Amino acid sequence: MTTRRNFLKSSGLLAAGLGISPLLSSETLHSMKQSAPSDRVNIGVIGVGMGCADMAGMLANSWVHCVAMCDVDKERLESQAADFKKRFPENAANIKLYSDFRKLLEDKDIDGVIIATPDHWHTYIFGEALKAGKAIYVEKPVANSIAECNAMIDLQQKYKGVVTTGLWQTSQRYFKAANEILKTGVLGDVYKVQIFLCQSTNPRPPVEDSSIPNSLDYNMWLGPAPQRPYNYGRVRGWRGFWDYGGGQQTDWGGYIGSTQPSTD
Repeated sequence: MTTRRNFLKSSGLLAAGLGISPLLSSETLHSMKQSAPSDRVNIGVIGVGMGCADMAGMLANSWVHCVAMCDVDKERLESQAADFKKRFPENAANIKLYSDFRKLLEDKDIDGVIIATPDHWHTYIFGEALKAGKAIYVEKPVANSIAECNAMIDLQQKYKGVVTTGLWQTSQRYFKAANEILKTGVLGDVYKVQIFLCQSTNPRPPVEDSSIPNSLDYNMWLGPAPQRPYNYGRVRGWRGFWDYGGGQQTDWGGYIGSTQPSTD
């Protein structure tokens, strides 16, 4: 029988429950549901913003348990953990809290982690998680440069870890249906595709530097990025600064290459 744990380890579908379920056969889903209650998958979240949104999707599966959360903002960390314990009492009742992801990775009971920090932290945490033997779901974009992406590929090949990234939207039925329509040829020769965002991409107004909030470990937030004075606009809108992200081009642009129809 395909157990839930073996299915996770062999397939790399750490994101089951995030729109990927339609890709699985009814037999596989039935097998996963019938496995022993003790055959559970323990997940830790590193970065509780988008990371908790991902985790909530995973907890749609009763065999997935959220056992740890890590964030550099103590108030947000405690708030998210309390919310999960209330919303998911069956599989998120005992969440350990960490301010340092390295301590989380030391927990041998954790099978996999969600890496959902600002992008400038992804590569380092990814490497440490692989060394710790964890399966990985890393938010997109996986890194801030091609060199970092190549380094992450090398790390995965070295440690043979189970890795997937946050492009789950392309597994939704409407994405798959659009690709099927395109492959039929009914649209003829497609020579131009217009892509747009239904949200503002205007620069945010500048904000003056200020004192660091008591709840935030700002040095840990900066991590490998250059030292800068604390600025609310930078921390809240980090994707708009090259030190931490690549703007909407890398945020949403990662979906573009993943939506082309398969050739098989």
